[in-house]
Formats: sequence, structure tokens, C-alpha cells
Amino acid sequence: DDDDDVMDLHMVCQLTRDIPTRQPQRNCPYSGEQYLKFVVSGNPKSIREQLRIEVLTYVELVKQIVRRNVVDWSNMRLSLVESLAMFLFICGQSSGTRNVGDRFQHSNETIHHHFVLMMRALGILRHL
Repeated sequence: DDDDDVMDLHMVCQLTRDIPTRQPQRNCPYSGEQYLKFVVSGNPKSIREQLRIEVLTYVELVKQIVRRNVVDWSNMRLSLVESLAMFLFICGQSSGTRNVGDRFQHSNETIHHHFVLMMRALGILRHL
């Protein structure tokens, strides 16, 4: 009957009212590129603490990867410098993809994909 339907609808509305709304997880106002620019151009101690590498070494490593054409970056959505930074962050901090995803504002899948790319690129570079 109609009264039962109204009561059922009222109960459903009450139950759904208490369910929290979904919030985006990656909502930091700073992108990975912005964070990286801050770390690279800031105090040299910052990049050593975050990526466990000196600024000049980091820049030279990027140059070597580009110069030796180890990986084709033309179809990548992330830059080489950000991809390398995420790789170094994971290795240097013994961090997982979730922490890096939060820091650089990318999905776990993207972080994993670029970690594997950089691991292969550095492996190839080592033999050149």
C-alpha cells in the first residue's frame, strides 16, 4: 500500500543521508611538476633528503637519458624529470606507490608504469 511505500522511501533516504560522499584522493593543489621544481630549485639539502641525489647529478642523469635516447618520451604524459624523480623517491625513501602517488598526484598504476620504465631505462643506460 502507499503508506508502506512512503515509509520505505523515508527509511532509504535516512540511510543514504548518513553515507559519506566520495572525495577525490589526489587533491593536493600542487602537481608533481610543481613539487619537483620546488625541490630542485630550493635548498640543495631538500633534494638530497627527498630523492637521495645531488642536483647536478640528477640533471646530468636526465641529460644522459635524453642524449642516449634510452626511452622514447614523445608519447608520455609525464615528463622524464618527473618520472625519474618518482623512481628516485621510491628507491631513496623505501616508499610505496601510494605515498609517491600522494606526493606527485598520480594514480598507483601511473606510478608503477613509470617506475618500471625508469628501471629499464637505467638498466639500459648502465650498459652504454
